[in-house]
Amino acid sequence: MKLTIRVISAAVIPSILLLITLLYQLTTFISLEKQSSEREDILKYSLVVSRIDSLLHELENTAGILSSSRDTAEAIQEADTSFLYEWSRLFHSDKISKILFTDSKGLILSRSDNHFIFSNDLSDTAPVKQALSGESTRGFFRLDGTVHLASTKPVYLHRDNPLGTVVVAVEITPYLLDTLTQGSGLGLRIRFDDNLYTSSEDHQSLYYTKEISFGESSGSLLPSESSVFFYQHRQLLRMEELRKQFSWALLLVSLLLPLVLILTLRGYLRPYSILLTGLSRMAKDRGSFQEVRDLFRKTYTRSKNEVSLIAAAVSEFTLAMEENLVKLEQLSTTDQLTGLCNRRHIDLVLHSEIERAERYHTAFSVLLCDVDHFKKINDDLGHNEGDQVLQEIARALKKNCRSTDIISRWGGEEFLILSPGVSLEGAVILAEKLRGAVSSLAIHTRWKTKGSLRAGTLSIGVAQYRTPDSPSELIIRADKALYRAKTAGRNRVISAG
Repeated sequence: MKLTIRVISAAVIPSILLLITLLYQLTTFISLEKQSSEREDILKYSLVVSRIDSLLHELENTAGILSSSRDTAEAIQEADTSFLYEWSRLFHSDKISKILFTDSKGLILSRSDNHFIFSNDLSDTAPVKQALSGESTRGFFRLDGTVHLASTKPVYLHRDNPLGTVVVAVEITPYLLDTLTQGSGLGLRIRFDDNLYTSSEDHQSLYYTKEISFGESSGSLLPSESSVFFYQHRQLLRMEELRKQFSWALLLVSLLLPLVLILTLRGYLRPYSILLTGLSRMAKDRGSFQEVRDLFRKTYTRSKNEVSLIAAAVSEFTLAMEENLVKLEQLSTTDQLTGLCNRRHIDLVLHSEIERAERYHTAFSVLLCDVDHFKKINDDLGHNEGDQVLQEIARALKKNCRSTDIISRWGGEEFLILSPGVSLEGAVILAEKLRGAVSSLAIHTRWKTKGSLRAGTLSIGVAQYRTPDSPSELIIRADKALYRAKTAGRNRVISAG
């Protein structure tokens, strides 16, 4: 009985310690993945903040241009509604949906969204009232019964009393919020007392929210909530489930293996000592799984006793563990749809490449690619076709990139390519090559077009690393270049200065 206890102690304890070690490694790996996800969320949040700042900057700049123009002041003075209408239409864009001009009494002289509606009284409207008193405003205001984000400035002719005002606004809609969060995987929500505006619903589980500011000035509407909400990472959930399964497996092995040994190892001292040797080697050297399996195979191939079955089971178990670890590593670094690197992996590579560039003073560039009108493909042909389009584009990118380029799926319909040793000029050449390759794919003939609209082409923003860029700053510069490519008509390449 004592010998049996010693045998069990020598065989089972190392096995359990090995499994506990593997479980600890898996837990550590998940912890690192959580840290990476947190860094990724910070980058995503910075991207949304940057887009909001860009929107506010465009509203402010447009209002400043229009209010400081002498032509605007003279047109307001002469009530030249036709000139004001044509003048305001020049500034319409995806970020500006409405431009209003009022006289010194707050009556609308012209509005860019309708040439035939004017003379409405806005003198009691907060932004116009403040502008008529000489104060510029920015923030949320109610115009035409709906909430807008607006910039309002007074218009002067001779710097005495304001002749009137100019209001540059964009209506708060789910589409606008989708635009601000596009490609980030985040959601945006703005709540007033009687209105709730939110980006498109996502079926992922809500993880947490974080407040965000739109830089409202005094007198503007103050939202009761303006926040970005983050979702739980699906890959992290799968890893947690894998850890739970591994824990159950550890529990079962801890209970069943001693029982099996008690029933079978008496009388088999020599085979058992070999089994103990193999298990001890596994516990001491985590990289010796193959050696242990070779030892068991050599010793028990001709043996017909029960110990040989245990040795075979342990060999199969170690083989399964190795396969699971390989699958786990692949799951953590590969996008399952396209087979490209995932965002976590490219984030680690980007940090390493910046360190290498700083150490050896080498150049590298990033290409941020976005599939044009991808939503149109999903809407017309379904998400399965959309997935096939992403796969075809991924194949085209791999075919036309160098072997040293790292291609990743950045999120949704966005791809990020890191080109080591490539300057901005070289990266632009590569981007044009990729854009042309994707543009020539057959995917553009498989969906219904409306007019000259094409879907499935690439808009690409290119940025070269420059000291002391952080990863988020480099990505933001590439994203701004991508945004300019989008607003310039899509299917083009624009580089960051």
